[in-house]
Amino acid sequence: MHTIKKATLILKTLLKMRYYFLFLILLPIVSWSQTFKYLGPEDGLSNRRVYQIEKDAKGYMWFLTRDGVDRYNGKTFKNYKLKDGFEEIQSLHSLNWLMTDSKGTLYEAGKEGRVFKYDNTYDIFKLVYRIPETQSTDLTNVNFSFIDSRNNLWLCTQKKIYLWNTQTKQGKEIHLQFNPNVKCIVPINDNEYFVGTERRIHYAKLANDTLKSIYASFLGNDDIGYPINALYYDTELKKLAIGTTGKGICFIDPTTDFYSKPTFHLSDMNINTIEPYKDNQVLISTNGSGIHILNLKTGIVEPFIVADYERNNNMNGNAIKDIYVDEEDRIWM
Repeated sequence: MHTIKKATLILKTLLKMRYYFLFLILLPIVSWSQTFKYLGPEDGLSNRRVYQIEKDAKGYMWFLTRDGVDRYNGKTFKNYKLKDGFEEIQSLHSLNWLMTDSKGTLYEAGKEGRVFKYDNTYDIFKLVYRIPETQSTDLTNVNFSFIDSRNNLWLCTQKKIYLWNTQTKQGKEIHLQFNPNVKCIVPINDNEYFVGTERRIHYAKLANDTLKSIYASFLGNDDIGYPINALYYDTELKKLAIGTTGKGICFIDPTTDFYSKPTFHLSDMNINTIEPYKDNQVLISTNGSGIHILNLKTGIVEPFIVADYERNNNMNGNAIKDIYVDEEDRIWM
C-alpha cells in the first residue's frame, strides 16, 4: 500500500509539472494499453491509402501511397513522383513494392517491370532497371518483388523471373523448371526458397541460374488448392506460415507436414502480410479484420490490434495493407 500511495503521489506531481509523456512510461507498471498516433493528409501525407511501408538507412520512413512515394522525417512529409523519361508513373497501377538492400538503400519496383532507386545526393528517384524490351509481353505481369541476402532484386512475372543486383547493376533471367505464376517467395538460405504459386507451395533450389522445384504440394486437397498471398519462414523453429486469400492462415513444419492437410486459422479472412515481431511471434495483417498475432511455438492466434469505433484514441479501420515494426517495437500500419 505504501508503494502504491508513493507511486500515486509521483504521478500527481508529474501531471502538475505537465510531463504528460512520462505517464506512458509509468502506466505499464499497473496495466498495459495501446497508444495510437495518426498521420494523415492534415500532417502532409499525400493520400490516406497507404500500400507499403519501409525504412531506409538514414532512419526515414517511406510510404507508398495512391499518389506516389512519401518520405517522413519524424515531423514533415515530402512527396515524390516517379518518372520514366517525361512520363509520370501512375501510382495506382504501377507502383507496388518498397524495399531496401543490405546498405539500406531504398528501391521501388512496379508491375510494369521498372525499378527505381532513391538517390540521396539529388533527392530524387532514378530509373535504374527495367525488364528487357524483348520480353515486353511480361511487362504488365509482375506479381511479386523482393531483395534477397545477396542484394538481388527479384521481379517475378506470370511466366518468368528476372534478377537485378543492386551492387553490380547486372541483370539476368532465371530459368524455371516448373510453371511459375509466382505470387510470393521466402528465402530459406542463399539458394533455397519456398515459392508460393497460384495454389501450390514449392520447395525450390537456385543453381546455375535455374530455379528447380525439389518437391511441391497443393495447399488444400488433391483437387483444389487455396490462393496463396503471403509467406513467412522461421529459420529457428523451421516453421512456414502461409497466408491465403479467403481461407486465412496456416503454419506447418515443412520437413514433416509438407504433404499433410493443414489446419487453418482466421478462416474466411484475406491475409495481406506476415511480419516477424518478437518471441517467436508474427503479426498478420488482414483485409478487414485488423492485425492478429500468431505464436509459432504454441500455435495460438489472437486479435492484437483491432478497430474500436467507440473509442477516440484507437484504431479506426481494419483493412491493413502493410506492417513495419521498427527498432523501438513501434508498429507502423
